Formats: sequence, C-alpha cells, structure tokens
Amino acid sequence: MAHHKFNPEQLAKLENPERRRKLPPEAIVQLMQVQAGDQVADIGAGIGYVAIPLGHAVGANGKVFACDTSPAMLEAGQALTPSELKQIEWKLSEESRLPIDDHCCQAAVLVAVYHELHEPAAMLQELRRILAPGGRLLIVDWKAEATLSGPPLNHRVAAATVIKQLENAGFLYIIEMPDFAEHYAISGTVPKQFPSDI
Repeated sequence: MAHHKFNPEQLAKLENPERRRKLPPEAIVQLMQVQAGDQVADIGAGIGYVAIPLGHAVGANGKVFACDTSPAMLEAGQALTPSELKQIEWKLSEESRLPIDDHCCQAAVLVAVYHELHEPAAMLQELRRILAPGGRLLIVDWKAEATLSGPPLNHRVAAATVIKQLENAGFLYIIEMPDFAEHYAISGTVPKQFPSDI
C-alpha cells in the first residue's frame, strides 16, 4: 500500500549528511546517463536534491524541469538553486499531470516518490507522454524491507511490483541496477517508435 506523503515541515531530513552518504545524488545522475544539452524531468524534486546536480550535468544548453506538488518544496528548492543554474525550471504540478510538453525529455527521474503515488499507472503514462522516443526513466525508491529510516513498510512498493508496472505501461529494457543501502534503482526506456509510427 502506497500513499505515504513526505511532510514538507521535515525539509531538514532531505539535506542531512547521512542521506547524502546512503543516497548520493551524483550517483543517481550518473545512472540517468544524461548528457550536456539534454532536457530532463525530476518528478517530486523537493528541495533540488537531484535537480541541482542535474542542472550541472545538462549544462547551460539543457533544461531541468523540477516538478513538485508542494509549493513549500518548490520555494525551498528555488532558494537553494545557485543563480547561475538558469536551466532549472521549477514547476508546480499535480500528481499525474505534469506541466511539460509532449515527448520533450530525454530522461526523467523519481527519487523516493513512487511509494507516494495514488495512481502509479497514471503517472507512468504521463511519464511516457513527456519522454521522447528512446527516453529513459529512473525510479529510485525505498526497499520493501526494514531500514533504519524511511516510510513504514506497508507503504513501500517492492521492486518486483515496480518492474511489473513498468512492463504494463509499455516501457522496454527494464533493468534493476546496482542499488543503494536502503533504496533500489530501476530503469526503463520508452520505445523508439510509438505504436502509431510502426
């Protein structure tokens, strides 16, 4: 059972050194395989934990759409973003309606967000909409096992469930990557041709 929403009043937890040790944002960016000039989306961007390193990775000619449903999170993220990273666009979003154009992103990421989703299937279809043909999705979330931190066990989503939901949504080349201390990492790819093009 999912839907355990992070409380914006606990923002300090998102920047503590222990979290950075267990879940280094630079490692997440590396798994995304982004390149300079890419357009990417960070869904549930929070305070920019991954969005800010992504901004450095895509460079001045790229774009990072940092989306969150919480105005407080967006405000905190914008405040923490270095002024030179003008390629990061902070966007208030609904859970499964992203203010991003069709098929414009080379990659998207959800970090510790998937277990919060009320309708994972709807979100996956929305991610397919914003991803370009061949675009990559990375989902990083809490392992469905006891850990020292994180949401209650009954709110977590097992890696096997995520893989099945990605398959059902039409993602290809689904890979469970080398994981982190308390999180798994799963990637999937949008087909290079949409059904209407075949």
